[in-house]
Amino acid sequence: MGRVTVSRRVGCSPQIAILALVLNFTGQAATQKVKSIPVPGTKAFPESITSTSDGVLFVGRLGDGGIVRVKPRTAEGTVFVQPGASGSRSILGVFADEASSTLWACSNDLSGLGGSAAATDTWSALKSFDLNTGDAKHSFSLPGSNAFCNDITVDGKGSVYVTDSANPTILKLSAGATTFDVFAQDSAFSAPQSGGAGLDGIAFGSDGNLYVTTYTAGELLRVEVKDGKAGHVTKLSGNRHLQFPDALRALGDNSLLLIGAAAATGSAGILSAGLGISANASFNKATQFVAPTATHDVTPFKVQVPQAALDDLKKRLANARWPDKEPVTDWSQGVPLAKIRARTDYWARDYDWRRAERALNALPQFRTALDGVGIYFIHARSKHERALPIILTHGWPGSVFEFLDVIRPLADPTAHGGSENDAFHVVVPALPGFGFSDNPPEKGWNVARIANAWAALMKRLGYERWVAQGGDWGAGVTTALGHIQPPGLAAIHLNWAFVFPQKIPTEGLSQDEQRAVDAAAIFQTQGAGYFLEQATRPQTIGTALADSPVGQAAWIYEKFHAWTDHDGDVESALTNDQMLDDISLYGLTNSAASTARIYWENNPATYVGGKIDLPVGVSVFPREIYRAPRSWAEKDYSKLIYWNELPKGGHFAAFEQPAAFVRELRACFTTLRA
Repeated sequence: MGRVTVSRRVGCSPQIAILALVLNFTGQAATQKVKSIPVPGTKAFPESITSTSDGVLFVGRLGDGGIVRVKPRTAEGTVFVQPGASGSRSILGVFADEASSTLWACSNDLSGLGGSAAATDTWSALKSFDLNTGDAKHSFSLPGSNAFCNDITVDGKGSVYVTDSANPTILKLSAGATTFDVFAQDSAFSAPQSGGAGLDGIAFGSDGNLYVTTYTAGELLRVEVKDGKAGHVTKLSGNRHLQFPDALRALGDNSLLLIGAAAATGSAGILSAGLGISANASFNKATQFVAPTATHDVTPFKVQVPQAALDDLKKRLANARWPDKEPVTDWSQGVPLAKIRARTDYWARDYDWRRAERALNALPQFRTALDGVGIYFIHARSKHERALPIILTHGWPGSVFEFLDVIRPLADPTAHGGSENDAFHVVVPALPGFGFSDNPPEKGWNVARIANAWAALMKRLGYERWVAQGGDWGAGVTTALGHIQPPGLAAIHLNWAFVFPQKIPTEGLSQDEQRAVDAAAIFQTQGAGYFLEQATRPQTIGTALADSPVGQAAWIYEKFHAWTDHDGDVESALTNDQMLDDISLYGLTNSAASTARIYWENNPATYVGGKIDLPVGVSVFPREIYRAPRSWAEKDYSKLIYWNELPKGGHFAAFEQPAAFVRELRACFTTLRA
C-alpha cells in the first residue's frame, strides 16, 4: 500500500477517512484523523481500499458498486470501473497488483445495504481490471452456491488468494489458472456470529505466512505457509478496539494494517498490529534486523533496527580481541592496528546509527519482490514532469549510502544549482543480498539476472523510457543492461568502464593504455586477495565476519583507504560517519556472506565488457582501480555520447565527489532529453 488509508462513513456523506490507530501489546490505542475525501455516488459507501506506489487510491463501493479512483494531490474521486462492469455488484475487496498491472476486485450481490450476505448471496466472483485503464480483463467464479469473496492478496509468484467468508475457506487462484483451489480450511475460520461468515481480511506477513481476520469477532489468525502449502492455524488475538474488519494489509515496518469498523463508534480505523511477525516472533528483542516479506506490491518501507541489535553491537565492540601490532609502518599488511582501534573506539562511543536511519527514512523507501527475491530501493520522484528516470547501482563494499548526497540534487535540480531540464526520477536499489534486500535463496544471481530484475523494477514503477548508471558491481550490472537492452532503456553511464580488449597487445600501447594495464596488474598482484577469497569461498569469509563487527569494519575500511582519492588520510575523502554508516549496514543486516557471493556468482570476472551499441557515457575518476582509456572505449561503445576525465575522486565516485557526480550525470544525458 502506498498510503495509510481506510474507508469510513461520515454522517450521510460517504467519504474516505485517513486515520491511524496504533495498537500495542498493552492494548492501548490512539486514533488520529488526517483528512476526508468525498466518494461520488448516492449510496457510495466506501467498503475497501488499495493504493499504488505513486499514491493513487482505488476504493470499492458498497451500494452503488463499481470502483472509484482517487489521484494523489487532487484528492478528487472519479468512477474508474463502472458498476455495470462489475456486474452491478458491490465491491468488498480491491487489491492493486502493480507487477501485472492488474486491479483485482471481489464483486458480490448484496441485495442492498441491509441484506444478509450469507443468507441472500447467490453469486460472487473475483474480477480483474487493467490497473491503468479500468478495462475489464477476466472474471473467475468462486466455487459453491453461496460463495462470498471478501478480501484479496497476491503472493510473489502472481497467485491470488481470497477469503470466502460464507464457507469459510481461503481460496487460491494460481498464476495462469482459471479455477480456484481450496488453499486452507479450518474450524478457527468459523467465528460465532450471525450468518456464519467467518473470514474477511487477508495479507501475507513478513514471515511469509498468511494472516486473516474473522468478521464480527475481530480475531487475527495466522496460517502457516511452508513450501507453498497451508499448515497450522494459530489464533493471535481478539481485538476489542476494532470489529467488522474489512481488509488486512502488511506494512514495511513489520506490522499489519487492520481496516474495518469500530463496534463502539461505527467509524473505521487502521491497526498497526505490532505483532512482531518476523520469523522469530520476537522482532523487538532480536539482535538482527529482519526485513518484512516482499510481494509483487511496491510496499513502503522504513528502517528501524531493533535497539537490541545496537546494544549487541556495542557489546561486541567493547569485547573485541585485538591482534598484535603490525611490524611495518604503512598499510602494506592491511589496516594498521592503531587505525582500526581508533575507528572502533569512535564506533562504540560516538557513532549514532539512528542519525543514519533518519537520513534513510527521510527518503521514500520501498520493497518489492523481483524474480522471487525481495528488493529494497529508494525511489525519489522529481516534481518536474519531464524528469528522466534513472536507476543507480552500487557495488561492494558499497551500499545505497553512497548515493544519499546525490539523490536530492538529481531529483530537485532547481534547488541545487540546476534547471528543471536536469531533473531525474531517481531509483536506487540495493543489490540482492545487500542491505535491506533479501538474500537470494538459490544460486544464479549474476549481473545479467540482476540487470533483468532492474528492468522489471523500472517497468513496475511505470517508466517507459529510462537510463542506468553504475560503478563497481553496479558497473557490471549496468554493462549487462547495455547488452540486454530491455525495453525502455535509452542509455547507460559508467564511472568504471570495462573496456579491456580480449587480448591486450604486447606493443604499441598508448600512454593511457599502458597506464591502465599497469594499474590492473598492480591490483591483481597486490590488491585482489579479498576478491579471490570472496569469489572462491564466500561462506568461509562470511562466517568469520558475521561474528566480528571489528573484522567486518577492517575488511571494508581497508578498501575505503585503498580506493579513495586522498593524500594518505582516508578521512579526508570520507568522514568517519560516512564509512561507519556503510560498515554498520553490513553488520546490522548480517550480510558479509551474502554480499561476498556476488563475486562467486560472477567468477571468473573480467575487465572485458564487450561491445555495446546503446548510447554510453563514461566519467573517469583519477583514483579508480584503473583509468579506462578512451581509445578502448571508442572501440567497444559505438555510440559513446559522453566522456570526461575528472581531476579528483576515486572508486566511490558519488560518495567522495557528490557534486561532481551530479554534474556528470546531468551533462551525460542532456542530449537524451530533447
